[in-house]
Amino acid sequence: MDSKSPPGRGSSDHPRGGGTGQRPRSNGKPSGQPRPSGGRPFKKASRPPQASGERRDHEDRNDRGPSSGSRGAGKPGTDRREERKPYPKRYEDRKPGEAGRGERKPFVPRGGAGRPSTDRRDERKPYPKRYEDRKPGEAGHGERKPFSPRGGAGKPGTDRREERKPYPKRYEDRKPSEAGRGERKPFSPRGGAGRPSTDRREERKPYPKRYEDRKPGEAGRGERKPFVPRGGAGRPSTDRREERKPYPNRPAPGRSDVAPGATPRPVTVSPGPDRPVQPLHTSNLRGKAALLLEEVLDRRQSLKRVLQREQERLQREDDRALLKEMVSGVVRHLSLVDRVLSASVKRGLFETQSELLHILRVGVFQILFLERVPLYAAVDQCVEAAKPLNPGAGGFVNGILRAVADGKEGWLALPEGHDAEAVTLRTGMPPWLVHRYLDRFGLEMGEKILAALQNPAPTALVFPSEAAHKEAAPLLESEGWTLAPDGALPLTFTVGKGNPAFSEAFKKGLFYIMDPASQGPAALVPLKGGERVLDLCAAPGGKTILLSHRLKKGGWVLSTDVNRRRLNHLKENIGRLQLANVRMAQVDVEAPLPFVQAFDVVVLDAPCSSMGTLRRNPEIRWQVAETDLAWRTIKQVAFLDKAAAALVPGGTLVYSVCSIEQEETTAVIASFLENHRDFSAVKFKAPAGWKNLLTKAGPGQVYLLPHLHSWDAFFVAVLRKGSADSAAEPESEAEPEE
Repeated sequence: MDSKSPPGRGSSDHPRGGGTGQRPRSNGKPSGQPRPSGGRPFKKASRPPQASGERRDHEDRNDRGPSSGSRGAGKPGTDRREERKPYPKRYEDRKPGEAGRGERKPFVPRGGAGRPSTDRRDERKPYPKRYEDRKPGEAGHGERKPFSPRGGAGKPGTDRREERKPYPKRYEDRKPSEAGRGERKPFSPRGGAGRPSTDRREERKPYPKRYEDRKPGEAGRGERKPFVPRGGAGRPSTDRREERKPYPNRPAPGRSDVAPGATPRPVTVSPGPDRPVQPLHTSNLRGKAALLLEEVLDRRQSLKRVLQREQERLQREDDRALLKEMVSGVVRHLSLVDRVLSASVKRGLFETQSELLHILRVGVFQILFLERVPLYAAVDQCVEAAKPLNPGAGGFVNGILRAVADGKEGWLALPEGHDAEAVTLRTGMPPWLVHRYLDRFGLEMGEKILAALQNPAPTALVFPSEAAHKEAAPLLESEGWTLAPDGALPLTFTVGKGNPAFSEAFKKGLFYIMDPASQGPAALVPLKGGERVLDLCAAPGGKTILLSHRLKKGGWVLSTDVNRRRLNHLKENIGRLQLANVRMAQVDVEAPLPFVQAFDVVVLDAPCSSMGTLRRNPEIRWQVAETDLAWRTIKQVAFLDKAAAALVPGGTLVYSVCSIEQEETTAVIASFLENHRDFSAVKFKAPAGWKNLLTKAGPGQVYLLPHLHSWDAFFVAVLRKGSADSAAEPESEAEPEE
């Protein structure tokens, strides 16, 4: 190594390292220098000064002078750390050129070097907090730019803040062109500039609360457009609100305060806004029954259809049977059930929520009539079904049903006598029907008819021939079916519980399921054997099947219906029984028939109220009102007119309905004969087996009453086109009884 070069860091002459590699002490002596045994340090040897440009190794690093900064050697340093003061905490206390806390660069006024400063912090005042206190040109709190009137520089200002008043709170207090609170644009009348104003707020009165109090042209509450009568502009008005009377309050079915001739309906009370409706427990069998009752009684659905739909969703046969028994039982005994609830519910049936009322009806029926269901189970299940409706529904149902259970014996002690109220409770019929039958048939006979219609109907089978009966009887007995002869009608039997439509004999077409009374039109029509027969409104096909077997060679039946679904059902039955002399067509009886004098016999089983089928369809008593019967007369007379046009001279017209109401039976025949002088009644005689089962209603007209035989109530009339003398007498043994 060159002698003039400074000693390296690893050499022994280097002041920081020496040969030992240890760091020098703070006094400048090497840390590895030995000390004498006497405790005195060695005397430092003097060394000659270094030449210029050589590094001064005898100075310690910590003893160096101040740093020269970034300007390097030979330039004045810019370090001002000792001169810098702590940054002020507040922006207002800083001076121009003084840096703020956390700023990397010192503060410089906006004017910059060589330019006049634009700093106006001393002149700027705090921003006002309220918009109303600001003046034109004064900036608002938090605004980046100072406030300036809309006119701008050199333009007249449009600021009208001092003139503007607070917006009124009410719409009625505003004036035209005055803006409302929260509106972006000021209010302007509809007429617009240059057009007459259409503002009528001062003339408009508050909307009336009731529909009856409104006048034509006056808008209702919440309507967007004002009310206008149906006639419209330039047309006569059809508004009849002044002539319309308020609907009468309909009392609950079965209550004693129902006036004679009134039209009672099942109670349906919509819940108020303070009682929100919640869905019932669909997994609870009592809840299901309540939902079905709502469909049947409130929405007038078919009991058979809704039961069949819900039973298909249940897995257990016991549940299906119990559901049918509860729903059908409530409908049949609704008069007594509602009387019990009327006495037990203080608020009344009209003030009770509809869903809650149906649950109470199910519970009361179980307590009074279902002995196999324990009382605690009946009450508990109804309480669980009611809990989702509202918080207090469960306790309400529990209290009512337990009170009914405590007085069960008293409620089952029905009053005696033939007065309308007692008969209503015993037969379960609506009061208007009870008054009607007691006045028409007498007290004793009227109650017998009502009681017969109250009893459920058994399932009846009709065999088309003796050979079919002999073949089907062993098959039915092998499958567990027991046949009981009808006793009056040939080839007619009844079975116990169950549906024989699932039997093998039914699939082979050996019998047909129908009520014995439905045989009347086909059994009472006089036939020689080779006639052409038109069966109108024929579905599901019971009359067609019997007429087909009564006809001989050359005779045939055209079976029609207007409903495509019912016509398919008819086609299925005809195909199952393999009837070769039956044809089918879709025909609407309300329209002119496509046949003119083409048939020897026309059978019209006209659509009606079906009041004679209350044994099978108990819901009809609550779905049909007495006032509904009058308009049916006109409609059924029109049906007869269309049917009569299809008859040849000397042909036979048979009219039947499953009802015994005068408006649908004798009144229809009287009106038809008055308008058709070429028709006359056939001298009617009963066939064998029907001797004591028919009740004469007039010439050629008979009633089939349910208290004389186990069948539905029916009416049959036989008329002849042409003179009565030309009519062939039907073979029979005796005339029907009066």
